[in-house]
Amino acid sequence: MFLTTNPAASDAAPAMVADSNILTSILYASDGAIKLNSNVHVKEVTGYKLILESNATVTYETGLANVNFTSGPGGAFQINSWQEIP
Repeated sequence: MFLTTNPAASDAAPAMVADSNILTSILYASDGAIKLNSNVHVKEVTGYKLILESNATVTYETGLANVNFTSGPGGAFQINSWQEIP
């Protein structure tokens, strides 16, 4: 699951961008735009605005039951980079 509170909602600068042949389950940006590019496949997307380009697909399966995290330690993290490993 990837979650952001970024409110950016423009096509040029969305709150979240998923690029280049990734497979993931849940993307969430309730106040911002989510842009899916180049063969991105996700199971659930929640956003103020959804931008689909170049063979992006959303296959709705289960959805996100609740975005309120009520247990566990608080905190935040930032992804600086990531790489999909086959």
